[in-house]
Amino acid sequence: MRVSPRPYRDLLDAARRGDQTTVLSCGRRALDALAADPSGADWTPAALVLLGLALASREQYSDACAYLARGVDTVGDTHGARDIGPMVDVAALTLAGLLARQGRFGEAVPRLRDLAGPHWRIDTRLGAVRGQLALAVLFADVSTAQQLVNTATDLARRSKGRLPAALVDGDRALALATDGRLSEATALAESVVPLLAAPGSSTEQRWANAQAVTVATGLARALAPLGDDPPARRWLQAAGPPAAASRTRWDAAQVALARCVVAREADDPDLSGQAGHEAMQLFTTLNAAPAAALTQLELARLAERQGHRASAAALYRRAEADLAPMGLPRELTAVRAGLDRLDRLDRVDPPDPTVTGGEPEHPPARS
Repeated sequence: MRVSPRPYRDLLDAARRGDQTTVLSCGRRALDALAADPSGADWTPAALVLLGLALASREQYSDACAYLARGVDTVGDTHGARDIGPMVDVAALTLAGLLARQGRFGEAVPRLRDLAGPHWRIDTRLGAVRGQLALAVLFADVSTAQQLVNTATDLARRSKGRLPAALVDGDRALALATDGRLSEATALAESVVPLLAAPGSSTEQRWANAQAVTVATGLARALAPLGDDPPARRWLQAAGPPAAASRTRWDAAQVALARCVVAREADDPDLSGQAGHEAMQLFTTLNAAPAAALTQLELARLAERQGHRASAAALYRRAEADLAPMGLPRELTAVRAGLDRLDRLDRVDPPDPTVTGGEPEHPPARS
């Protein structure tokens, strides 16, 4: 019987304890030991998966994807696969989610499609369908989103516990909001967000808090431009506790972006700009390209609202350049509408070329 190298066993023990700090500190040593062992290839994919999951927990998206892709795509029926068991499914879902979060949709979509297939466990299929649903909402594909909500609801019924159904209800609320059915979305969120938002450090509770943040901030951003300031502020406040519980930069950035929109619509440009720049910095650090481009759009709207035409135009153009390769129709339509408004205004009331200054510096372009 072959025995895995000791550094690999240390890595595995740390991962089973949930000690991600130790996983990160001993991961490279384990991979080096496996590379030097003639039988190491049988455990290397599992080590890559464990290290990738630890990097994901630290929100190092690009590095996590590199390790997870190598591990997930080669783990197969190795000895290591049997060591880590269901963590293979978690790794595959995590990889697909992080690829989508970075705007790498061409890589994420086929992985989610495969994971939604009948040969995977029910919980894995549910996670994949929810990932597909999130993309349908992002691309404003209402009919596909509704179909996926129905599929996810069926899978949630076949899953265990109360959490899967609550997660899917949160997805349904976001799909309704995307369809403009904000009254229905708000009514559903009123019942589901309190179920999701709770203290706790388990994997399931982290998922629940993340969903609570996504639903609450999504509704705050949807309601604020309609002039519904009190409900928008209430949803923004509702996002605070679960975001604090999750302690992730992603959730903090979602809250900052929602605060940017709510403050802008309440005519508080200073707070709006501060929150928008905070969100932009966080999303850029995470390499979350779609969210960063959306933040750029909201900052452009803020500059336009303040009458800073040159800054607004520059921000709209940057947002357009970032959004166009991703093909996000709703946001691209908003960008082009903003540029059209500015162009019409410039034709009616051309800016005075002899006047310089007076506009705040807009944020630097992302590298």
